[in-house]
Amino acid sequence: MTYALRSENYDVQGLDISEEAINNAKQKFGNYFICEDLFKYAEINNKTFDVVILTEVIEHLEHPIEFLETILKLLNTDGKIILTTPNRTLSPPEIVWDTESPPIHHWWFSENSMKWIANNFKLNLNFISFKNYYINKPEEYKTKKIRKKAFRDPIINENGKIYSHRIPRKKGKLEMRLKPVLYKFSFLIRLFLRFKTYIQPSTIICGKRGKILCAVFQKTNTSSL
Repeated sequence: MTYALRSENYDVQGLDISEEAINNAKQKFGNYFICEDLFKYAEINNKTFDVVILTEVIEHLEHPIEFLETILKLLNTDGKIILTTPNRTLSPPEIVWDTESPPIHHWWFSENSMKWIANNFKLNLNFISFKNYYINKPEEYKTKKIRKKAFRDPIINENGKIYSHRIPRKKGKLEMRLKPVLYKFSFLIRLFLRFKTYIQPSTIICGKRGKILCAVFQKTNTSSL
């Protein structure tokens, strides 16, 4: 992402605590990356940035609020945080955990989670809509599949029991080639999914938000930092 934004003439810097990751990034994309601990970096770079982008980061953190509080120190007066994370809002209420288990993911955030964060820091909040994407590329969120040995942790229900096993499947070359062709008939896919919701109520069609939630926080005059 840093390289892509640089190619569009944005002044962008990538930050990571992993020296190995930073060295690999520099070798592949150029000298646009810094190896540093965020908390130390924020101490000497107060109100330096207009935007901080976190793509699927927050769910990996043990203390996400403290992390976001530090990022807000990096932002100028009306700076923004653009944050993406797996969307808990999409799944039904009876499923309490359908993401990678700790220590990979520590959290599974919903839209209400984002609203709480915004209220806590007195930030403006907007959600990015993926409606146009899913109109052209309709997909479903699957909560049930055949029960057999799973290669990832199972979905857990409100009683702490296994709701169903979801087996990840590698996409074959043929499927990858056919997908763009199938999307040309997206109206048929949408029609099929609508029909499927009647015969299989567990089917959930990705819509305005989709599998990934994208929240944009903006500092205001009343923000806590």
